Amino acid sequence: MATSKKRYWFTVDGVRHSVYASSDKEAGEKIAEKKRSMGKYIPTMRLKPWADYCIDTYKVNCSENTIKHLKWIADKCVVDVLGNQLLTFITPSACQLCLNRYQGMSKAHIKYVHDMLRFLFKRAYAGGYIKEDPTINLV
Repeated sequence: MATSKKRYWFTVDGVRHSVYASSDKEAGEKIAEKKRSMGKYIPTMRLKPWADYCIDTYKVNCSENTIKHLKWIADKCVVDVLGNQLLTFITPSACQLCLNRYQGMSKAHIKYVHDMLRFLFKRAYAGGYIKEDPTINLV
């Protein structure tokens, strides 16, 4: 008996590819997975949910007060400045402007913001959510 799967086509860098799926939703998921496996990044994650996920996932051995402090820095010092935009649309100059906003504050506060920016984007790069880390050359 023949399956009721349909062939869906998509193009990456001028080359046609296809996947087989039984529904449009399944085809979209398979296309996204195939693009990810090819090294093509799908902009799906926004900054605010990524910050919450990152802190909850990677900072598990911290005290409750430390977690609150980290979330405050992420929310008030990073997300409020950069906005809740897609991770792939955040540029190195936007990250530098975020850091420059705290000029005149204490060195400790600037270091907290810098460390939070580096932490969030280093993990996003490692997880495949962005092509390159925009915080590499922050001053």
